[in-house]
Amino acid sequence: RLQLVQDDLSTCKDIDECEVVDGVTLSRCDDLAVCVNTPGDYRCRCRGGYTSAEDGRTCEDVDECAVDNGGCEQQCHNTPGSYWCSCRHGYEIGPDGYSCTDTNECVLPEDNECSERAECINTVGGYT
Repeated sequence: RLQLVQDDLSTCKDIDECEVVDGVTLSRCDDLAVCVNTPGDYRCRCRGGYTSAEDGRTCEDVDECAVDNGGCEQQCHNTPGSYWCSCRHGYEIGPDGYSCTDTNECVLPEDNECSERAECINTVGGYT
């Protein structure tokens, strides 16, 4: 919004709609957005993990898993404003948080059901 300056009736001064005065602001940005003042107006910029809705004021969750499985090698789990990757049984999440590596179930006896007299052989995603 623009306000006419009293001293000079031909000059307008920008009103900062994002300014908070006594806990109140003129903007109608979603709680998940940051208000950005522009000359004569303002816009709402959504935080990471959210995208602007059609009205330009509210924010909607981005489903990161919908595109390329979020970069996860096996399983992607969308959460509000974020996501995380996991792996199927027999695998564990890699240090990068996206890839999955085989779990060697033969290392610890409690990780397999092999008898003491049997040989445990690790396979990709399991054991025999």
